[in-house]
Amino acid sequence: MKKTKIGMALLGLGLVLSMSTSAQIYFGLGGGYGFAAGKQDMGADYTSTTSNNNTAFPNTWSKTETWNARSFSVGKGMNIGLYGGYMFNKNLGAELGIAYLIGGSSVGTSDISSTTLNFGGGSSSSDDKTTTTIKGSMVRLVPGLRMQFGEKKIKPYATVGIIIGVAGKVTNESNEVVSSTGVATTTTDRISTFSGGMSWGLHSSIGVNYAVSGMIGIFGEISANLQNAHPSKQVLTTYTVNGSDKLSTLTTSQTETDYSSSYTVTTNQATVASPGTAQQAASINAPFSSIGFNIGVHITLGGK
Repeated sequence: MKKTKIGMALLGLGLVLSMSTSAQIYFGLGGGYGFAAGKQDMGADYTSTTSNNNTAFPNTWSKTETWNARSFSVGKGMNIGLYGGYMFNKNLGAELGIAYLIGGSSVGTSDISSTTLNFGGGSSSSDDKTTTTIKGSMVRLVPGLRMQFGEKKIKPYATVGIIIGVAGKVTNESNEVVSSTGVATTTTDRISTFSGGMSWGLHSSIGVNYAVSGMIGIFGEISANLQNAHPSKQVLTTYTVNGSDKLSTLTTSQTETDYSSSYTVTTNQATVASPGTAQQAASINAPFSSIGFNIGVHITLGGK
């Protein structure tokens, strides 16, 4: 009986060793940066300067306006993630990756100012400056195929797959500062978040894995993500004036918007929009595309 148990144990150990040596399991982790691609129009940085001279007769004035085109992509920023997969043979495998995008910021400005020379002496001025900052974040699930080549330490590879975007969010922050001679400066801050909905896209990469040892490798790659998201809801989460919270003074229709591909609103003299419900609006597009690079560690468990 004792010999039988020993024999079964040795057989089981042999099966485990056999499976581990023939397995083509791998995983890795890394990070990198994606540069904006497939940008969307953000409007233009706008500067307006007006000069009024009320000391002359007739009064004179001049105005200079400048527009600088500005676009953005919420797909740019830091990427961190991990992946795992199984090689069917030495050249082809299937893998699943999960990554988190920490989006970089895109900034736009508007500055409207005027200066007036007053009759009888003295001058007055006013300035209205708004800074808008847009950034995004998202969790990406990436199932795909891996193709690798080479028999030695250096193994070129390529991956292709689909992107399933979840927990996507776009944040729009605005800071407006209004000042004029003889009047206290007013600072208004607003933060809106766009979220909801699942998005789809395409992922591809090409890189090189360098084997430091039989199990551990270091990889570097160039990757591309082609993806747009369509948020289903916008919520104004912050509204302050000179540091005082004013969000509670707004109605639901002023703080929330629901987006859909189509909607119908019927109004007449007997009906008015309910302030207790969110506004309706057509779907919007959030560009999450990027082209960038990643570096990290690749670990192979078994296989050759």
